[in-house]
Order: sequence, then structure tokens, then C-alpha cells
Amino acid sequence: MSKDIDSLSSVKEAFTHWRTTRLKQGKIPDYLWEQFRGLLNHYPIAKICSTLSISTVQIREKLLPKEDVAIQFVEVKEPLSVVTMSTCEQGTMCALLNFTGRVEVFSK
Repeated sequence: MSKDIDSLSSVKEAFTHWRTTRLKQGKIPDYLWEQFRGLLNHYPIAKICSTLSISTVQIREKLLPKEDVAIQFVEVKEPLSVVTMSTCEQGTMCALLNFTGRVEVFSK
């Protein structure tokens, strides 16, 4: 366990050194992210984040795969009717205008 404490504290020291010596605000360097990744199997993410003063937003932006945000269109070959979930018949494609004003297409 002392090895784990030493690794967490050494990564904390590396982050502190980077924060005090950087010339301007910027993204966390890759070498620090690599050290961060090395802690994931040993500590809960909340403990790592609080110790290193990293937000979960920063983690999501850096470590989670990026979603493809390109708009994809789907050709609909049969007409859609705007209905409620209860009036959509089995085996048909329906469109539902939800409470946010977005149209959701589904089949039942």
C-alpha cells in the first residue's frame, strides 16, 4: 500500500510542479495523463480527482472516446405519422413529438 501512496503522491507532485512552472493556462500535458492512467487500477476515480484537482469533465474530454457528431440521415420509405406511444400500432414506424420539441422516430 505504501507503494500506492507513493505513486499517488508522486503524481500529485508532478501535477503541482507543472501547475507552478507553466507559462500560461493550457491543457494538461500527455505525460501527466499517462501518470494519471497508471493510478486508475489502484484508486477510485473520485480520490484521484480530488487529490490531483482534476474535474470529471476534464477526464471525459481526454480519456473517453469521442462520439462522431456528424449528422446522419436515414431514408424513411413509408410515411410517418405523429402519434402518442399508445396509438402507434405494432410493426409500424411512428414519429413522436416529445416535450422538448424534438421528433423521435421509432418502430413498435
